Amino acid sequence: MLKSNKLFGLGMVLLLTLGPKTAIALEDNLAGLIRQGQAHLQQRNYQAAIATFTQAILLDPDSAAPYFHRGKVRFELEDDFGALEDFDDAVQRDSRFAEAYLYRGSVRLSLGDQTNGLVDLRRAAGLFAKQGNQQEYQRTVRLIRHFNPNFTP
Repeated sequence: MLKSNKLFGLGMVLLLTLGPKTAIALEDNLAGLIRQGQAHLQQRNYQAAIATFTQAILLDPDSAAPYFHRGKVRFELEDDFGALEDFDDAVQRDSRFAEAYLYRGSVRLSLGDQTNGLVDLRRAAGLFAKQGNQQEYQRTVRLIRHFNPNFTP
């Protein structure tokens, strides 16, 4: 965490020094890296996807998206502890990231942590509902009910 804060601090100093055009370029570069990483993931080129998302994290360590996407790759690779770490980082950076809570809850359940897994799934369901995403809300509620049949939203 300390290393990320130092990197973020250096990035902010550079942005303040170089101005708003650089901030826009950073956002464009970050979005490009995320698209590139997603393409690698679709092609099942997992190592390239991880490397690309890691590059995005280094570019903007305060953004939740690259951590989330790298976590999805690790989830695919069944690296539960690596995925959990990335999903933790994503929700620390964006507490309204419903999909990150959904994935983190799923990983926690697969690791046998039913209590915290269900807490994350309930958080995801609540966020999906607030965001008006009924499809993901319903899918998350079904998952919760699989582990807790008495759950009422």
